[in-house]
Amino acid sequence: MKKNHLLLITFYFLIFVIPGFSQIKIGPLVGVNLSGLSIDPDVPGRNINTKSGLTAGATIIYNFSSMFGVQLEPAYTQSGASIYSAQTTDGLILEIEQTIEMNYINIPVLFKVSFAGDFIKPYLLAGANIGFPLDNTKVTIDKVTANGEDVTELLPGEVIEQELKNESIDYGLNFGAGISFPIGTFGLFFQAQYNLGLTDLNDETPQEGVEQGVIKNRGFQVKTGVLISF
Repeated sequence: MKKNHLLLITFYFLIFVIPGFSQIKIGPLVGVNLSGLSIDPDVPGRNINTKSGLTAGATIIYNFSSMFGVQLEPAYTQSGASIYSAQTTDGLILEIEQTIEMNYINIPVLFKVSFAGDFIKPYLLAGANIGFPLDNTKVTIDKVTANGEDVTELLPGEVIEQELKNESIDYGLNFGAGISFPIGTFGLFFQAQYNLGLTDLNDETPQEGVEQGVIKNRGFQVKTGVLISF
């Protein structure tokens, strides 16, 4: 129900508010999302590394003036992380490499500050992001070694590939910067953004006596796109 309300608010903004403005730019965008995860509490021997994924969608910009504006970027985004963990028990050194994959429809709503330029115009972005999960979180064990010996093939298939519930809407903060310049009747932009997730994504049912980890999204995105003025 909460997800439906947020979608209605977004569509209301797109359909009724933006058309009333006089200076609008719309166009496609595509880029790379270098995503990661913040997991608390931290566990000794665990390293969380970034995972690259696709982000693709649209850019909708309304400029209040030559300097200030609002920018929306509804986009499909692949998120997740690569995790390495090692633990020693009774002389056995166990090392595990796994990949976590999540898919979202992200809707950053950003305040934009543009700076003057003869040709290239730099700008700054800051605002909020709302992410709607499209499916469950997929966890894949890529490799397991015991005392240096690869034992991955000894694991059953249901252990190697698992799906975890992912029903939480991901609220976050978004910061970035970019440049734009004209190409004929169109505009071209390049920008980089950092997304700081604020929502705990751990939707698994708590187990008695087992401490629940708090999992939050992180992501650095590099994007490019074309803009058409209306």
